[in-house]
Amino acid sequence: MKLHAEVFFTKIENSEVIYFRDHLDLSYKSKDPDLYVIKVVENYAYKLKAEPGDLIIHSTSWRCDSVNLIVLTYIVYSDYLDFSTKKAKKIKVKDLRITTSEDVNKPKPIEISELHIVSHGLRHVSYLVKNDPLFKKRLKAGTIGAFKEIDAVLAGKITS
Repeated sequence: MKLHAEVFFTKIENSEVIYFRDHLDLSYKSKDPDLYVIKVVENYAYKLKAEPGDLIIHSTSWRCDSVNLIVLTYIVYSDYLDFSTKKAKKIKVKDLRITTSEDVNKPKPIEISELHIVSHGLRHVSYLVKNDPLFKKRLKAGTIGAFKEIDAVLAGKITS
């Protein structure tokens, strides 16, 4: 089975989430995936003009993307990321959405889009920021208000 990691680099600015995604193939790696992800994050932090101490790095989820592929998802948040050299995407904070399953016997939603993944990851970060001063202190004062807008639901809900 193949193992991949996706890393979403994110920041909130002017009521929008700005982000880009990197992808790692870890199928033939033999160490903890966190070690490889941290290396990539540190490299990007330098390129994106952020200090490692300004970053929130969090493993948010995993999913089976196909019969033969497991994807680990990491979110990296920093108010100091400079996306001017990257093709970043934007989502309005008010448009963040989680995905849901329509079948209580099948917890995995039928469709999981990039919007859903970013939304889910930011809800994790929101929870950490609200409940742990170590995470909160890595944010600029103005960003704390933006995180108050993000629903702290940590995973997709199952509807009946």
